[in-house]
Amino acid sequence: KLQSIFQPLTTASQREDALISLVNRALLQFADHHTFATVFCGTTITSLAINTITDVCNGRGLQLPQKLLFMQPPISDMKATIVQPMKNVTRLEVMQYCKHKGLKTLYIPRWSDVMKTPSIRSITKGTYT
Repeated sequence: KLQSIFQPLTTASQREDALISLVNRALLQFADHHTFATVFCGTTITSLAINTITDVCNGRGLQLPQKLLFMQPPISDMKATIVQPMKNVTRLEVMQYCKHKGLKTLYIPRWSDVMKTPSIRSITKGTYT
């Protein structure tokens, strides 16, 4: 089934966008299934900068005001609210804090990380990290 989603997409940027949408949708469906009212995301100011530039390059600038909120209202048929409590912290600060405290982190690779194919997001990420 995943092949039917990704096969018609011709660029790494399209595939990466589709993968991000699928992961976000799965996260929200998981939250709804378990009746979580809130999903806390580890979105940092670094991630927000990369996402903002990528979204503008992909013609999704109208979505920016909602994506930059501290608390995003529920999306379409989902009930969970998305909260970004670390949006004023850089990725490096989070990594150093976790290392100092001995905390494990979860990194979800992006399409361009796995496939080694440049996308708008990976080029932007390379500029800011």
